[in-house]
Amino acid sequence: MCDASARPAQPLAPAVFRDRIRPYLPGTVLELIRLWPHARKHGYDRGDRFLVGPYCPGCGPGIVWLFRPGGEPECTADPQWLNQHFKVVLLSKSRCLYTFQKRWDASTSGGTA
Repeated sequence: MCDASARPAQPLAPAVFRDRIRPYLPGTVLELIRLWPHARKHGYDRGDRFLVGPYCPGCGPGIVWLFRPGGEPECTADPQWLNQHFKVVLLSKSRCLYTFQKRWDASTSGGTA
């Protein structure tokens, strides 16, 4: 876990926001499409779904938090790795990067993880 007080978040210009954040806004549903070595041994399989969580103000947009359907944090990832292993199932309409108030209902995301 990072220390949010270590580095204050810098506001992003609109063009930078579009390029660096989208499509990984908090509330976006992702589906695992490509496994990495030993992924199955750690409980991952193709078709698993994850929710993009809120960003940490100290880490900024370079670290994406992924959550399981139950609401527990699963892992962090960088956007480049997400592009290689996940596809976007449901885009979020969130405008806030650092909070996500709606509880994830897997039934509205097109299936369960």
